Amino acid sequence: MGIYIEKFVDFRAKIYDSFNVRADATMDLIDALSSNTFAKSPVQLSLNPQFKRQHSSIHDAVDNFF
Repeated sequence: MGIYIEKFVDFRAKIYDSFNVRADATMDLIDALSSNTFAKSPVQLSLNPQFKRQHSSIHDAVDNFF
């Protein structure tokens, strides 16, 4: 089981390193999106426990993604 966790951690690190700006906010957004089944708006998504920032960071992360 340890090898899978190691591969997952490596995968997340590669994703994180691919973001030039706002990597922390973007990873939080990815975590919130992947663990959410009920949000109907960005504000509701920002209430997800995996998103540890203010709701304005969602816009900032998306805006700086491209």
